[in-house]
Amino acid sequence: VLWRDTLTDQTFPNSLIASGGGLYLEGDGDGGTVYAINESNGAVRWADGTEDGNPLTLAASTLVLTGSSSWSCGLNAQSGALVWARSSPPCSGGGQGLASYDGTHVWGEDPAGGNQGYIYNVSTGAVTGRFPGYAPAFGYGEAVHDVTTSAGTLAVRAFNPSSMTTLWTFTEPKASTNPMGSMPLLADGYVFAEGSHATVWA
Repeated sequence: VLWRDTLTDQTFPNSLIASGGGLYLEGDGDGGTVYAINESNGAVRWADGTEDGNPLTLAASTLVLTGSSSWSCGLNAQSGALVWARSSPPCSGGGQGLASYDGTHVWGEDPAGGNQGYIYNVSTGAVTGRFPGYAPAFGYGEAVHDVTTSAGTLAVRAFNPSSMTTLWTFTEPKASTNPMGSMPLLADGYVFAEGSHATVWA
């Protein structure tokens, strides 16, 4: 063990983001708190307790918290200062989901809006578009994500992120009718996707 730090404000941490010697995470329990921590020694650089359960995405120098459109905000990754907010108080409301960054925009699922997510301008928080299905992964000039079929099962869909045109779709044989959406992983020319019945597809 190199270091250990107990973040006493919260009890349920989400996944860590590591970048530039810092660790960023959002914790839930009593509301929600965003933490920035030194990777080398565990010291807390800053903590922001104004948000509640929103997925956290590092987009260049901005930490974007996405939920429903009106509950999203952006924080400066270095200082924790509020860059923009779509709610008052900022970052409140929450809602679990997935979000991703394509190098220009953040794509965030809308837990209150069914099968339609929001595409955010990272600098201003403006909603520039909508997308169906779960948050996509980006690579090889395309976006890949899970979508729900008319039968209630999951399919993996690749699409052009500019035109939204579908490039290909993979439907899992004998899929469960109770799928759980996850974000595919793109690596080495493959798409790795979690299916039903504890199956992973390449």
